[in-house]
Amino acid sequence: MVRTKVSLILRALLAGALALAGVLAAAPTPAHAASESYLPPASGYWTIDGRGWGHGMGMSQWGAQGAAWQGLTHRDILAFYYPGTAVATATHRDVAVLLGTHAVPTTTVTFWAPPVSVVGERALLVQGTVRTGLVTVTPTSTGFRIEQRASAGAAPTVTTHTGDTLTVSAHAAGTGATADGLVVAASPTASQGRWYRGSFTVRRSGTTQSVVNTVSMQHYLYGVVAQEALASFHMEALKALAVAARSYLEATRRTSGGYDTCDTVQCQVYAGRALVSASGEIVAEREAARTTQAVDTTPGEIRTYGGAPAFTQFSSSNGGYSVAGSQPYLVAKADPYSGTANGDDATRWTSRLEVSTVARQCPAGGQLIRLVIGGRDGRGELGGRITSVRIECTSGTTTFTSTAQMSLGMRNYWWKPREEQEWASGIFLSNDNSGVADVALKFGNRDDDLLIGDWNGDRVDSFMIRRENTYYYRNALTSGIAEKVVVYGNPADEVYLGDWDGDGVDTFLVRRGNTFFLRNSLTSGYADQVFAYGDAGDVIRIGDWNGDGKDSIAVQRGTTFYVRNALTTGIAEIVFSYGDRGDVIHVGDWNADGRDTLAVQRGSTFFLKNSTTTGVADQVFVYGNPGDIAFFGDWDGDGRDTIGVQRR
Repeated sequence: MVRTKVSLILRALLAGALALAGVLAAAPTPAHAASESYLPPASGYWTIDGRGWGHGMGMSQWGAQGAAWQGLTHRDILAFYYPGTAVATATHRDVAVLLGTHAVPTTTVTFWAPPVSVVGERALLVQGTVRTGLVTVTPTSTGFRIEQRASAGAAPTVTTHTGDTLTVSAHAAGTGATADGLVVAASPTASQGRWYRGSFTVRRSGTTQSVVNTVSMQHYLYGVVAQEALASFHMEALKALAVAARSYLEATRRTSGGYDTCDTVQCQVYAGRALVSASGEIVAEREAARTTQAVDTTPGEIRTYGGAPAFTQFSSSNGGYSVAGSQPYLVAKADPYSGTANGDDATRWTSRLEVSTVARQCPAGGQLIRLVIGGRDGRGELGGRITSVRIECTSGTTTFTSTAQMSLGMRNYWWKPREEQEWASGIFLSNDNSGVADVALKFGNRDDDLLIGDWNGDRVDSFMIRRENTYYYRNALTSGIAEKVVVYGNPADEVYLGDWDGDGVDTFLVRRGNTFFLRNSLTSGYADQVFAYGDAGDVIRIGDWNGDGKDSIAVQRGTTFYVRNALTTGIAEIVFSYGDRGDVIHVGDWNADGRDTLAVQRGSTFFLKNSTTTGVADQVFVYGNPGDIAFFGDWDGDGRDTIGVQRR
């Protein structure tokens, strides 16, 4: 029997189950006919086609861009995405924004004046007291500790303030408090901070605190629209977003908690005016002239429904079909504009979904069997958005139905794995080392490890696929799914297959250093025998060298082979040389005498020798094409190992 291991590019059509604790499990209940089932690819990831980015309710920003380039005005765009809403004007009110993401901690915050080059010389007004330099605020049990420093490394002047709130703003000599804003940073030694317009209130809760930025509605929108859209968008699309952002603010203002809105995607992304270095230089602008223009040219404009501000949700792209929301004007419908604008990479996208990401959702640390899309809503491309995801594992099943869970870390829950990403290899087997192939089949995935052996004792070799420490094997030399799956050893183990006890079935041998762990059945479990042989750096060859029906080990050092017929520690019983350095070595029984010997491969030429002795080849033949991966096995049960190739 040949015991050759090669790495092949293969496509596995693997169904059935993985083994858990050494027991071969039955296949799980088949999914509903409407479901889609995806086996883990050997590449370690699925290539994903996706649609849309974000929740998909209300206006699609990329759709607005496409509509604007097709001639729609900002009001036309808003009427399409929020049908039934009307144009109205909001009364101006300042906006109190809870700063939650931009390097503002809950235990300390530092303020300093905005860039002199932009607003001129400014000081800080802290609870009515003018201060210069850097001011750091830390909550105490009764109020706040205020540290004033001339520079980051200077010793602070410390004062305290009793109470639950502390006000901070910019101060100009001769005019008092200004709306120029301040730079907010995590600490006095921070290399940069974020410059916000307006003023600030630090609110204490026990020994933690929050920071609220109070700013005019226009200035707030300057910091929102520039984050929610590209400044290069068509002006009508930017104006549509400015109105939607203003309407959303008015519809969602809080009535308690000391602030109106937040600065994250949970509200609207608000990034202030600029990032500023500790030396006072602007590092990156967070407002843009064109988005500011969109805000200024739609002063106070909002959309209303039934006389109240409309809940004008929006997202990057709805993927060509919007999602119904909580309001009558947030409807599910086809969007002819999303996907039409130049540069739109949000409506249609590709991604990688790592198998490990999915496998982490297995209950109790089980192994992933398959990923199942339980259903879709039928709206739009790819069959529509996913309605459920089922992750089938050796330890049970995890089912997701929430949009966040079904996204699996991707842009949203409208995606589909590419089935064609793993192309099948062609495996061609010859029973006489000549002519056209007698058998052709497809099995396995790209980068699978392919093992060859007799898995059921029928004297015919077939294929096993290794993926880390999981093995999938098929007893038939035909294309198809794996018939059995077993887990053995560790993912990094060096693994060989052979008939160690003469029962006609090839089983596992794990090598770790120069120690071998042998198991006499194709099941999980402990080794049946452990022994040492050779050195850790030796190349291992497996074969039945004496015709006793049992495989044993030879070690290769250069062109010299050291054969031992017993699976025990000891010295070699046969030592011989064959071939040249650089030859590819194969092992097999070439003449059906029951003894395995060597062959060397040089390109497409094979040199077979029928004895474990030094000398010239007994048989030479040419087979296959350049680039073929060659291996040997007994494909027809006649006792003679012959060639097979995998052709990419």
